[in-house]
Amino acid sequence: MKAMNMADTTTRKSIHPATRMGTVSLTVANLDRQVEFYTKLLGFTLHGRKEGKAVLGAGAVSAGGYHHVGLNSWIGHGRPPAPEGFRGLRHFTITVPDRASLDEVAQRVTAENVDVQEREGGLIFRDPSHNGIVIKHS
Repeated sequence: MKAMNMADTTTRKSIHPATRMGTVSLTVANLDRQVEFYTKLLGFTLHGRKEGKAVLGAGAVSAGGYHHVGLNSWIGHGRPPAPEGFRGLRHFTITVPDRASLDEVAQRVTAENVDVQEREGGLIFRDPSHNGIVIKHS
């Protein structure tokens, strides 16, 4: 994956506020790069960050955005991705409310040369720490 070119954040779109997901906690190698990926590319809102961790969600916490993506670099900082076949989380799923919302995310991700593959009802790709992400529409 190439370095993200997200200098113009004024036109950044947020992920649809009706997006559904559960809470997931991910080990990451580079917290700064992950926060940039999830906020500027996927459109998540940064709810908090301190001491090697960040919490991101779809929309405001007050609007029911209590399910979130937690990024933790405590044990992952600088580590390479797990080898193929390693036990652990293969991917997590984010469900956006409609095809238009899926297309918006797909456009931002492919514009950054992220390897995206189509999957029944959605897309699958990996974040900079190689965590698998499935985005589909309801």
